[in-house]
Order: sequence, then structure tokens, then C-alpha cells
Amino acid sequence: MAEFRKTGRVGRTVAAILAYAGWAVVAVGLLLALAGALTGATPGAGAPAAGAGPIARVAAAALGAGIALIGLFAVMMAAQTRAALDTADLTRELLSLTRRRQDPRPAAPVVSPKPVPDAAADDVPPMPPSPRPRLAATEDKPGRKRVHPIFSARPPK
Repeated sequence: MAEFRKTGRVGRTVAAILAYAGWAVVAVGLLLALAGALTGATPGAGAPAAGAGPIARVAAAALGAGIALIGLFAVMMAAQTRAALDTADLTRELLSLTRRRQDPRPAAPVVSPKPVPDAAADDVPPMPPSPRPRLAATEDKPGRKRVHPIFSARPPK
């Protein structure tokens, strides 16, 4: 595959920028989570109350953790974009390989030989009749057929 080349330079560049930005958001989110866990207050919200409890520390760290998750989502979308572009390139390459390897001669039709009756096949018994034959629709009133209870909207009598 010496002639294989990656296409979609713009899409790959945008995906790379999105991945770098996502990792930057992850780093900021982790720093915010660490600061919130240590101080007990969301950074930028003012000074924490004296002796912030563990619930306040977890709540303050949750904001940073949420921001870090958003950054990880951006990184994941960038990886998915690169994978989609790689799949398109490889599919294009497989198609070109298939077209180059096709035989220009038309394929001869495959004809199977006529089946020869087998003497041992005659001892197979015929299929038995259905054990429960289908019932014909009966008429409730003259000119009106009674519907089977399974297919009616009203309960059976």
C-alpha cells in the first residue's frame, strides 16, 4: 500500500485542535476540582466559610469534575472524527484494490448437474397430515362470519 494516503486534511486538523482544546479543558477542570476539594469553596465564589465540611468540599470539587468530563467528551469526539476519516480512507483503498483485482473476463455461468434419483431416497415416508386441521369460519347470523376469539376485540364467551 505504498500509494495509500490520508485525505481530509481539514477534518483532521479540526479534530486535532478539538483534542488539544479538550485536554486543556480537562486540565482546568482537574485544577478546579483540586482547588474546590482543598478550600471547600468554588473558585471565584469568594472566601469559604470557616471550617467547610466534607459535603461542601465534595460539592465544590464536583464543578471541576464536571468540567473535566466535558473536556474528556471533546477528546472522545475528536478521536471519533479521526476514526471516521480513517475508515473512509481505508474503505476507499479497499474499493480501489478490489477494482484493480477484478478479472476482466466474464465469469462462466455455473450449471449444476441434473440430480440423479437416489434409490435410498424412496424409503422416506410422506409428511403426515396436520394433527389439527384449520377450522372454517362459522356464521353467527346469516351473512355474518364469526371471528375467532383471538382476533376479536371483545372477550370470548
